[in-house]
Amino acid sequence: MALAGIFILQIIFKNSISGIALGILFFLVNLYFLGALLSEFNKHAKQLLFVSLTIWIANFLVSVFMIYKYVTHEIKRNSQTELNHPSI
Repeated sequence: MALAGIFILQIIFKNSISGIALGILFFLVNLYFLGALLSEFNKHAKQLLFVSLTIWIANFLVSVFMIYKYVTHEIKRNSQTELNHPSI
């Protein structure tokens, strides 16, 4: 429930720091999920492996996109701030 609230707040406010943190959290959870998936690998679970790997790839791509989006947003915001307030 709390995680859903965090996601909703992220969608509304689009905070860069929390976006990067959520992206990294997704990435780490996906690594854990991959480890659990590979530990259960056997010849009888091909369908389970196919579905699980599809979900894992989708989650991985979303987490990488989320990290990339908020890191580049933060860089653009910082460079824009430097242009508006040049150093003497």
